[in-house]
Parts: sequence; structure tokens; C-alpha cells
Amino acid sequence: YDLAVEHCCAASKLHPEDWILHCVRSVYLGKAGRYREAEAAALRAIELEGQWAWYPNMILACWEWQLGKRDLALARVRRTREPADAREHRLYYGCLACFQAGVGDEPKTEAAIAKAVELDGSESSLAFFRRDISFDPYRGKPWFIKLVGETLAGE
Repeated sequence: YDLAVEHCCAASKLHPEDWILHCVRSVYLGKAGRYREAEAAALRAIELEGQWAWYPNMILACWEWQLGKRDLALARVRRTREPADAREHRLYYGCLACFQAGVGDEPKTEAAIAKAVELDGSESSLAFFRRDISFDPYRGKPWFIKLVGETLAGE
């Protein structure tokens, strides 16, 4: 993740108004455990894209939870709705699954993954769930294997 953060930081310096780059940088910073920096990058993306942009808000909720801002994170997730564009629904449920996994809510994690797989169960879509560290605690669970297939923890 450190190399990815380095590249995202360089790219966001070249394109400081690209909110997606700030989202991606936020994700990699958070996966590297740098939650305060991840929070700042997500806030910058929201500043650029708009207060109600679903994607940076879902990312921000993950880091708020990790930083102990639990009520704020839960309220943010409750406010954030599925995107209007149906092509983004799988990504929305993938983000929701990451949040629920971080919270440690297994039933809601399972439900969000199931919805994402229902919307797009392609190999490339399943690869996200198979490799993202958020789902390491669930890899051996029968429901996880049924939904996304067997993986090794930490892949």
C-alpha cells in the first residue's frame, strides 16, 4: 500500500482538482493504517465533488470509524444512499461491505457482499472481495466461500 500511496500522492499533486484521485489516495492511506491522512483525503474529495457524493462519503465513514468517531461514521452511512446510476450499485455495495466488515458486523457484511455479487458476480468483481484485507476475518466462513469462493487470508 505504501507504493500505491506514493503514486496517488504524486498523481493528486499533478491533478489537485480530481476528486477520484483523492478517493483512491484515501483508500490506500487507510489500508496502510494512516487513518488521519485517509480522512483528510476523503474530506478533500467531498469538498471537490460535493457534500452528498456517495463514494467519498462511504470511504470517509470507514476512516471515521477507525478513528473512534463511531456515531459520526454510522450517521454518514445512514445518510449515504445508493447512487442513481445503476452501473455504480455494485461499487456502492462493495463499499458498504468494507464498512460493515470494519465495524465487525458479520450479518451486514454478508448481506452487502451478497447484494454486490447479485448485481455483478463476474470474476473481476469477485476478485475485490477475494483480495481486500477488510474481509480477512471472513475468508474461512461458509457464507463467504459460497458467495466469493475460497481465498487465502491476506491475499
